Amino acid sequence: MKSLDASATHVIWSAEIAPRIHIQPEDTIEVETSLGSGARYLESATPQDVREVVATSPGISMTGPIFVEGAEPGDVLGIEICDITTGSWGYTAVAPGFGLLAEDFPEPAFRSWDLSNGHSARFDDNITVPLRPFLGAVGVAPPAGQVLSTIPPSRWGGNIDIQRLTAGATLYLPIASSGALLSVGDAHAAQGDGEVCGTAIETSADAVLRITLHKNRLLNYPALHAPASEPEVHHAGAHITSGIGENLFTAAQDAIRGMITWLEEHCGLAPVDAYMLCSVCVDLAICEIVDKPNWVVSATLPLSIFRHDPPIGP
Repeated sequence: MKSLDASATHVIWSAEIAPRIHIQPEDTIEVETSLGSGARYLESATPQDVREVVATSPGISMTGPIFVEGAEPGDVLGIEICDITTGSWGYTAVAPGFGLLAEDFPEPAFRSWDLSNGHSARFDDNITVPLRPFLGAVGVAPPAGQVLSTIPPSRWGGNIDIQRLTAGATLYLPIASSGALLSVGDAHAAQGDGEVCGTAIETSADAVLRITLHKNRLLNYPALHAPASEPEVHHAGAHITSGIGENLFTAAQDAIRGMITWLEEHCGLAPVDAYMLCSVCVDLAICEIVDKPNWVVSATLPLSIFRHDPPIGP
């Protein structure tokens, strides 16, 4: 199995960044990620450290790019999360001017979490948070000539913060540049949908990824197949589509349009029937609403509604 460490990271999305490694479709690779802030926080950090880091932070640190042989614009890249192991500690911070309630909380704050037991983190004597590690940022390079920040997400993925991108999930991304130029980062030990204060339990991680290539497939926004979670007791889990943009209503529309297309292609439903099915059993959620200017809305379809499992794919 190939591996890629976090000794060199990047904080922009660009097709001009030289790949650090070349792999073949169907390869498995172990990737190390640093803290989203570029490992500049210590476990003993203070609120003042938050102010200093935010003032000098150029973006989220991404490990990559990974060049996938044969990947071309118009294809779809599949990234299966085979395993993810977090570091021994993580943090949650409130940064001035950032987050859903930035006006309500103008002062910085910092909380360190002990993640060493691997299954939960203590908040206080009365509250313990279960850990559900996932990769907050997984993306490919935008079209040649574009340079994007790693903080807001885009249709090419990036900082999508969909908390169901855990071990067992497969993310599908549209490809815009030759080789796809995949990068990953921003691992979280736990997060609520919305990530409302601007950070989750941020941590480093080692992720084992299996890469697949789907030639000549149309996909407008990231989609994923997620493993089952409560109350989804069916082994098939869920299919999730997304919408990403500056307007939550439009992003929600795009997420539902993506689900309708998937139901047409994989289940043979007429568009109007797919639309009605979405209305009765698809859940919309705001996955991320703090990384200006783009927000992420997901649409989740429980696959337990099907007598026979539909195909898994983009």
